[in-house]
Amino acid sequence: MIAMTLRAALDSYILYHQLAPETINWYCRAVKAFTGWAGGDVPLSEFNGEAISRMLLDKHREGLSAFYVRSLRSALVAILHDVRGGEAERVRSVKTPTLDPHGLTPEEVGRLIAQCAALPLHLRYKCEALLELGYYSGLDPKDIWRMERADIWPGGEIFFRRGKTGAAVFVKIPPELLAMIDAHFPAEGPLLKGFIGRDYFRHIVRRLFCAAGLKGSFKTLRKSSGSLVEQECPGKGCRHLGNSATIFKRHYEVKRLIMSEPTMPPPIPWLKPEDEQRS
Repeated sequence: MIAMTLRAALDSYILYHQLAPETINWYCRAVKAFTGWAGGDVPLSEFNGEAISRMLLDKHREGLSAFYVRSLRSALVAILHDVRGGEAERVRSVKTPTLDPHGLTPEEVGRLIAQCAALPLHLRYKCEALLELGYYSGLDPKDIWRMERADIWPGGEIFFRRGKTGAAVFVKIPPELLAMIDAHFPAEGPLLKGFIGRDYFRHIVRRLFCAAGLKGSFKTLRKSSGSLVEQECPGKGCRHLGNSATIFKRHYEVKRLIMSEPTMPPPIPWLKPEDEQRS
């Protein structure tokens, strides 16, 4: 059946492309944004480069984030190319400012985890283990929510495929964290089976950051993890997170951590006063 409207084209795109659930959700939100701007579903003849460009310009004028507008563009252009068989009209470009991702030093991560001591006992050790797991593995919350004890090898190695991209990561956690996981999490099934919901966990993490006098979210641990690996082993931060080097440098490389040691060229060989007198 040939798609005649944008929403039908979206259904077709999802049907014939193997996409992660998060990606499907984003394409749906992008199409919802476009149809909302257009006043409803539109015939494919009205879904073209000019219409997308006008919507992007309006979103820009509304003061929306350039990163959000650019992401909208990427999703809509992907569908447009699919509809046009790989050839599509010109679409307005969207420039984004240079990012300066925020991350934590190992000492700041320690301050954050120390705040878990104030949590109720049934939350304390699990939250502490989750923060440490996020720091050492560099995985995002959705992946950690999928992780099972069987994914962690006896030596603490973890070979895991990210849910969003399918990219493989091979990381390691220390023995102390592995012992904590064995003591407080189920031996079979997802580690977080029967634990609190994600929204409540995000609320707890925000409280912990605030109590530690820090800013950030659970994802800050991911940026910190990759950047500190990059600082220790240049070129391996992106592999640690399962990203391309370009994505890593743009969204995850925390300059404050990567450039932790200031650089200085050799001192200028100034003449001593007595040398000046001799000359």
